[in-house]
Amino acid sequence: MDARKLDYYHRLEQQARIRFEVDQLNDAIKGMREIRAGQPGMDPQKAKARGQQRLDAAIAAHKARA
Repeated sequence: MDARKLDYYHRLEQQARIRFEVDQLNDAIKGMREIRAGQPGMDPQKAKARGQQRLDAAIAAHKARA
């Protein structure tokens, strides 16, 4: 694999991670607003599993575009 292609794949991975992190932050903000409003928060294990699914999906989507 040449260096340009490797750089391209690294950029795709970085974009997927950034999207994942933004989604995680948005979920955290939403959860804090729900808790502040007196609603129960999301189960931490469910939140972790949901985050992993999103990360896997984002990476797969970027690889499919490559």
